Amino acid sequence: MFFGGVGNAGTFLAVQTSMFSNISHADTGHASAIYNTMRQSSIAINVAIVTTIVSGAGGTALAAFHEAYLAAAVLAGVGTVLAWLLIDTRLASSTMIGGGPRRESDFGTT
Repeated sequence: MFFGGVGNAGTFLAVQTSMFSNISHADTGHASAIYNTMRQSSIAINVAIVTTIVSGAGGTALAAFHEAYLAAAVLAGVGTVLAWLLIDTRLASSTMIGGGPRRESDFGTT
């Protein structure tokens, strides 16, 4: 649980930074709502999957938890592969190379 919390803290901050670096200030509220909905939904879905595996596993409680942790590891692996393939770090390059804060004029809006 500790490492899950540490992983979530590091992952969510990086995703949030890269996501919000390329949107205008006017769209920040909408992006924040979408981001928080995605974050909370993904956690709830993962907990539901692991809980279903624990409750449906036959045998001892220890075996059920072994299956649940295996499923959690598979979900984490799938998420890692998808993040590796789908997230384009070039989109957040302005925040990683000391590009400084973005201005409204950077987005072509007035």
